[in-house]
Amino acid sequence: MSKSDAREFSAVPASMPWLFEELNGSTKAEETLDFRDLLEVSDALMAGYMRLARKGAAKESVGVAMLCAAINIYDVFEMRSELPDLLRGLASRIESDAEEPAA
Repeated sequence: MSKSDAREFSAVPASMPWLFEELNGSTKAEETLDFRDLLEVSDALMAGYMRLARKGAAKESVGVAMLCAAINIYDVFEMRSELPDLLRGLASRIESDAEEPAA
């Protein structure tokens, strides 16, 4: 996969710019984080997941692996209890975006 192909699978989906705004807005004022600072890490993770796909892993398996990694991060930082509300909010937003007619 070329570098331009990898950009196609960026960790910042063009269809979801609201995600970073909402997540950045949900952090505590003293702990604000510019999500652009995470692009290098996110790109490395995406490259790893794409490597799994190129080796033949089913896309569903790769997706589950990504979600498990996210849950692990919340466990590491002892924030697992915050995850259900965050996921419910994201799911609602994704569903409402899917219901909107394409422009």
